[in-house]
Amino acid sequence: MKIICAFLIIVLFKSLLFAAVLEKKRILYIDSYHLNYGVSNDIITTFINTLNKSKINFDLKIIRMDTKRNKSEDFKQNAAIKAKKVIEKYKPDLVIAAEDNASKYLIVPYYKNSKLPFLFIGVNESAKEYGFPYENVTGQVEVTLINPLIVLLKQYSKGNRIAYLNDNTLTSQKTSLSFEKKLGVKIQKYFINSTKEWKDAFLKLQETSDILLLGFNTFSTTKKNKDIVNFVHKNTKIITASWDKGNTQISLIVYSKNPKEYGEWAAIQAIKILNGKKISSIKISENKKGKVYINARIMKKLKILFPFELLDNSTIIK
Repeated sequence: MKIICAFLIIVLFKSLLFAAVLEKKRILYIDSYHLNYGVSNDIITTFINTLNKSKINFDLKIIRMDTKRNKSEDFKQNAAIKAKKVIEKYKPDLVIAAEDNASKYLIVPYYKNSKLPFLFIGVNESAKEYGFPYENVTGQVEVTLINPLIVLLKQYSKGNRIAYLNDNTLTSQKTSLSFEKKLGVKIQKYFINSTKEWKDAFLKLQETSDILLLGFNTFSTTKKNKDIVNFVHKNTKIITASWDKGNTQISLIVYSKNPKEYGEWAAIQAIKILNGKKISSIKISENKKGKVYINARIMKKLKILFPFELLDNSTIIK
């Protein structure tokens, strides 16, 4: 009888152990924006591919707050409440929060120092305003490598007046203020709400600035606004620059961040956390990788010739 009981205990133990191995870890990915916005797909795809290379048995659920197209405070707060309800129903083991609004409207008011671990990515320039890190929150801050870009461009600009043109969002405002702090100068800032406003500001800034920094947004994206490229090439008189790959058709030079870096970093940290590492032991980091794109058509119009070494190490947009 003792032998049978011992055998049953062993079988039961092995069954429970096998079930534990097979149990999927639930990961909830919360995108602050909408499907197919900017580089979101690259980040998510890299995140999934990196997880698939590991031994983690996981179930991934993706939800989108859609707060890029819907800018009102009420909408953002309601989107966060909806995300909170998903969390309560899905009961994830880990949450990935992409871009600022997921942090501002969801993590800060509802999950500060809770038991549920959060990894943020895409928080622009600084996470200090959210008080990160928390006991249950860490992540990667998305920084723009603006200083070396401006140092380069000042060698070719007619003056030192710098302007910033982007949409009227929290991310744009944070980024422009960060640029002023990093560069130690005041910047002309234009936050627009339509394609017409973008075009009007672009024309005005050709006369009032020497270096124009262009953020990526739905109003000037070349995918939705077919005439933007011709408009820019016709009216460009000064140096234009960006940090987003989506602006290679309308900027002289783009020093782009690598979105795959965010997805890879998040997946690597997720694997560690789901394998038992304390999230509080993971320090907040910053992105480090970049790539240069140079628009040959705009370079020719401005009669600028960059050094061969720079051209040789850049992707040339023709």
